[in-house]
Amino acid sequence: MADIVTKIGYAMSLRKPQQEALSYLDAISTHCDYKKDSKAVIEAVATEHCEKQCKIKVDDKFDFPSFCYAMATGIGKTRLMGACIYYLYKTKGYRHFFILAPGNTIYEKLRKESNPNHPKYIFKGLETEMGRPKVYDGENYDSYPVRYEQMSLQFEKGSEIELFIFNIGKIFNSKTDSQFNFHKFKETLGMSFAEVLSSFDDLVICMDEAHRYYAPASMKAINFLKPVLGLEFTATPKSTNNVIYAYDLARGAVEGYLKTPVVMGRSNMAGYSAEDIEEMKIRDGLTLLTAHIHHILEKENISSEPDAVEIIARRAEGGMRDALSILDQALSLTQGNALTTAISEEITGTISLSALDDYVAALSQQDVSKALDSLNLLFENGKSMIRFVTDLLQYLRDLLVVQTGGENTHHSPVFMDNLALSQESLFEMIRIATVSLADMKASLQPKIYAEMMTIRLAEIKPEPVLSGAVESEISALRQEVARLKQELANVGTVPKQVTPVPSRPTTSKTVYRVDRNKVQAILQEAVENPELARQNLIRLQNAWGEVIESLAGPDKALLVGSQPVAANEHHAILAFESNFNAGQTMKRDNLNTMFGNILSQAAGFSPEILAISLEEWKEVRAAFSARNKSSQADQEVEEESLIPEGFEFLADKVMVEED
Repeated sequence: MADIVTKIGYAMSLRKPQQEALSYLDAISTHCDYKKDSKAVIEAVATEHCEKQCKIKVDDKFDFPSFCYAMATGIGKTRLMGACIYYLYKTKGYRHFFILAPGNTIYEKLRKESNPNHPKYIFKGLETEMGRPKVYDGENYDSYPVRYEQMSLQFEKGSEIELFIFNIGKIFNSKTDSQFNFHKFKETLGMSFAEVLSSFDDLVICMDEAHRYYAPASMKAINFLKPVLGLEFTATPKSTNNVIYAYDLARGAVEGYLKTPVVMGRSNMAGYSAEDIEEMKIRDGLTLLTAHIHHILEKENISSEPDAVEIIARRAEGGMRDALSILDQALSLTQGNALTTAISEEITGTISLSALDDYVAALSQQDVSKALDSLNLLFENGKSMIRFVTDLLQYLRDLLVVQTGGENTHHSPVFMDNLALSQESLFEMIRIATVSLADMKASLQPKIYAEMMTIRLAEIKPEPVLSGAVESEISALRQEVARLKQELANVGTVPKQVTPVPSRPTTSKTVYRVDRNKVQAILQEAVENPELARQNLIRLQNAWGEVIESLAGPDKALLVGSQPVAANEHHAILAFESNFNAGQTMKRDNLNTMFGNILSQAAGFSPEILAISLEEWKEVRAAFSARNKSSQADQEVEEESLIPEGFEFLADKVMVEED
């Protein structure tokens, strides 16, 4: 660890995880120049010097390199932020730092903690080393000592370090922004204050609760400032691709930096399936979030459209703090005292529910042209194709829920019309969309995959509807069969076998079946080398939680309820509670590519994945065990049958001696 990291850690009394986190920034910063090196070069350096030495890939929509600290709440991310700021000032000479808050609550907290008199001062311990930084925020930035003279900006000498603390909702360049002047032209400057900040060649942006800034509007606002480096601080990263140091809740509790969390739950859960319980968790979370948001809006005397609150609750993904942060951002863009659906969609990057209504309606009518027009309109409006497919999956899931008697959270007549889609069609749509989503994430041209997906979805044909005449004929045949059965019962004799009348074949849902020969081969290898099999399985089981957590979205959902049950050097068997999930997993073209790097890092080997339902696994394992026992028994019988045939009566008189 570099001396500078040790000195900062000593001066600020940093905790072990805070000092470790700072050391990885030091390791990366020592080997690159953020002002001169390209984003790709810096990513390569970070890959080599991050905590797990895994590939670091910053989101393509960020124009600058950005590193994430994935640290549990309560570890001291704000304190770490102060240490990082001082480190970059001391080693790189950077003076300008833009601190971004997701909402008013955290914004006010950061403003207070930037005051040296506050007990949780962000630079506590460094007062003698760095003096007092000058802090500018949404209330006093007009006082920043800069003026426009002789065709250039003239800066008065200020403090060595300058902090700019802003709420994300205050830096949008929005048409609805009628009061805030961040992006407005100022005659004294010859530009806006946002442009002044973008002129600094050493601006570093520090993002608190960083996962909240990945919506298109937020990313656009951040890119406008042209920072040389981004530092992200969050307990729930949007992606693990740019995480240079992670410190989770469990580790914090074990090492004594956090209290053990209290877990609350429902009673009377007997009789519910695993799928029912997961559904209940989601519904309970959404209910609590929406109720609390409505309570806040009512308290503040702000009206809202029903879908506006639902969108915020869903995008929070179960986090109350995240929900409040999104609400803060949304309210910063409201005009008057009304929270609209359009504002919630803009803040979260959510695809309009009406757009999804029209898109699915076009699919149900097999109108490819209309569906593609809807897709192109979304694309031209700057909507992410990946976000579109994610929201489409949620929409299709809502259709299934309502069809099976679940709660309807939608409020449009088009959604009610779309309920006419059959469950078979909806399941097929979900399958196609899930596969397409994986392809889009791995592609540089997601729109092309979205268009191909649209064509496939529109080609799904609904189940044919029988005419009245055919229905009448079937009814008459059923009555005739019932009559014949009654006559046979009365006679009590078995009639001659007659050739049955060919009937229309019935369609059944395809059930996924594993290649049992492969499973048997893996089990046989385990029997032949039990110690190695046991070690492989333990390694895989220990790493499986990390594997699932490293995935996101549909990939993570697909593996819910899975567990490794057997493994050798080349293959691993995953048992799924859901046969559908097992089948969908094996249909993934990028399955082993997706797991390869993760398993190699987490478990030390990269076996090929073989998915099986838990029910079928029990059957295969039982059959294999029975076969092995039978084989052993036959061998024992063969060994015992040493008496010649016909002389069995001498068996008790004969003694067998081995040479």
